Parts: sequence; C-alpha cells; structure tokens
Amino acid sequence: MDDPRLKEIYKVANQELMLPGENVKTLADLAAAVVGKENLVDFFYQPNKALNDKTPYELCKEGKSDLLELKLMDILTSAHGG
Repeated sequence: MDDPRLKEIYKVANQELMLPGENVKTLADLAAAVVGKENLVDFFYQPNKALNDKTPYELCKEGKSDLLELKLMDILTSAHGG
C-alpha cells in the first residue's frame, strides 16, 4: 500500500458488508474484487456514468456509498439493476 490514495480509499470505503461466503469485508474490498486491486485507485478517482458522473471516492466522502455498493453488487452478481 505505497500509494497514499489507496490508503485513503480503505479509510473512506470501510463500511462493513455482510456477504455470505465471500472474502469481502468492506466496500473497498468489494470494489477491489470487481475491478482488481491494481485498478482500485484509478476506479475510485475517475467519474463514472453509472454513479451519476461522480467518483466512487466522492460518494463515499458524501456518505452515499449505497449507490456504489449497489452498482458493484450488480456487476459481481451480473444482476445489472434487476
């Protein structure tokens, strides 16, 4: 964890998740599982159309991480809003 932005991601996206059978403990872990840990910094600091053109980092800082969690879970489970 050399990049200070990665440390900041784990600080703001530390919401605990209850996912049975998964090795995912926090929202940051969920994001890493979906986009890959090597892409986590880029993912968290780039605006995303699926997040209303906000960055995941902004959503977490604003306390609106539920939208991020929903979109990541859609990707992980292939539900895509269903």
